Amino acid sequence: MLFDCARRLNRFYCRNVWPSLARPFLAAEFGVCRIMWRNKLSASRIWLELGSGEKKGSGGWTTVDIRGADLAHDILRGIPLKDNSVERIYTSHTLEHFRFSDLVALLHECRRVLVEGGELSVCVPNARKYIDAYIQGAQFETENNMYAPAVTSTGSAMDQVNYIAYMHDQHRYLFDGENLVNTLALAGFSKVEQREFDESLDIPQRRHHSIYAVAWK
Repeated sequence: MLFDCARRLNRFYCRNVWPSLARPFLAAEFGVCRIMWRNKLSASRIWLELGSGEKKGSGGWTTVDIRGADLAHDILRGIPLKDNSVERIYTSHTLEHFRFSDLVALLHECRRVLVEGGELSVCVPNARKYIDAYIQGAQFETENNMYAPAVTSTGSAMDQVNYIAYMHDQHRYLFDGENLVNTLALAGFSKVEQREFDESLDIPQRRHHSIYAVAWK
């Protein structure tokens, strides 16, 4: 009886009290990040590449990642910019690393900061190619082209499905063309469609195992 009461009380505090107490501190942190971002971004236009890895932006793009980018930031904490302030967002082989709930929250955040008619362009691994290869008893990729820490070699065609599904505990969500479009649409974009490989944006080495889409606010 006492245990059940304590558990209900703890659940109430976790859902109602602690978030309200933390909100002012999180808002203050977000405000500081917003000032830092605005100091580094162009006032005329903003193009963001999210989850860029350790590289600096070029051609008008500003890169964002936890380390090594133009802006060091965890994008799961939100995008510290005002509504309707970003013209273009691009992300490549990033969305598959997030749980579904975090992924949808991030897409909503992208839509929030985009201007009306602004564009979110994405590239993700095409899990269907690995699954189709498994069904057909074929090998989609050779080990030389795969991320070594994620490779398992048990002699089963299931090895390649495990590879794309888990990626050494880095992957959280699988995509094919249909659910990529549908997942983007959940964020409320006015139009979403698959696109072709874009040599001005996309990495050629990832072309054969990727799918691409674009969403407009």
